[in-house]
Amino acid sequence: MTTRSSNMLAYSPHSVLILVPAPLPAARPQSAMSTGTQPSLADVLEDVTPAVVNIAVRSRASAETNPLYNDPFFRCYFDLPEQQ
Repeated sequence: MTTRSSNMLAYSPHSVLILVPAPLPAARPQSAMSTGTQPSLADVLEDVTPAVVNIAVRSRASAETNPLYNDPFFRCYFDLPEQQ
């Protein structure tokens, strides 16, 4: 055998593995969108309600200023008014 034909034989098992189709995805129930009908509000809320979270926070935070704004050298370049 020549080198070329021996290389082809060495790669042939690998090429078969590439050509084997992947397993099909698991069967899923058809959604209302795929069947062409519009889902009812109850169906949508049943799917979405577990994901709804209410977070309410009330607090006041002071706004931090950039320390460079306090430097007169930088203030002249950013047209900031002089601090009193």
